[in-house]
Amino acid sequence: KTHYEYAIVFLIVLIIFLINYTPSTYLMGWDNLQTDLNPALGIKRSFQGVWQEYQSFGLTSGLAHTADLLRSVFIWIISFALPSNLIRYFYHFLMVLVGGLGMLPLLKTILDGKNKTFALLGAFFYIFNYGTVQIFYLPWESFSTFFAFLPWGLWVFIKLLENIDKKKYWMLFFAINLLATPSFYIQTIFLVYMLILMCVAIGYCLETRSIKVLKNSFLIISAILLLNSFWILPQIYSFITRAEIIASAKNNLL
Repeated sequence: KTHYEYAIVFLIVLIIFLINYTPSTYLMGWDNLQTDLNPALGIKRSFQGVWQEYQSFGLTSGLAHTADLLRSVFIWIISFALPSNLIRYFYHFLMVLVGGLGMLPLLKTILDGKNKTFALLGAFFYIFNYGTVQIFYLPWESFSTFFAFLPWGLWVFIKLLENIDKKKYWMLFFAINLLATPSFYIQTIFLVYMLILMCVAIGYCLETRSIKVLKNSFLIISAILLLNSFWILPQIYSFITRAEIIASAKNNLL
């Protein structure tokens, strides 16, 4: 009874899954990562993501393949429990659930915990708006993961701005932002994430007119950059040395 709103979101997503899942089929489509077909190979390709041996004659990666490492490991773990055709269905619907659940603490924090009903309505909007339908109608792992962890990332960012000295929130911060790294397979999504956090930070700075809040914002964003450096640094190298590869790719020329 204390956390009824979380149970409602779970039941709603379960109903969505049951309506949309087609038994004995694979969820496949344009531009997807089929790690579920060979999870061990997916881990290898992510771990060695800077150089893509299997593409053409081999090339320096133009996308952040390394960022997908944690998701590949997760897929490998659940492959021992689920049949291969169900794994990708499970992952994308899990991301719907995680995103919906994440909106509840985020909105309750913004509303000072005063109204669970408005938080629940906000979670419903996040799950059912047309933007979400567009993302999951033709799902791709990077977008689905970002949908899931954006509310959690915003929530823990706000909590840290307000409680920078609390170890609990720092631990949650590192866990959430590490789990969110598969979102940044497409690097520009990371720029979107940074811009959103900066907008929140600027709002807090203007409201509080506090130098401490500005310093806290800089510290947290620096920690996010450090946490994502395992895929950012290879991408900087690739951009400096091999940017012309993407421009000269046959699909871009066409």
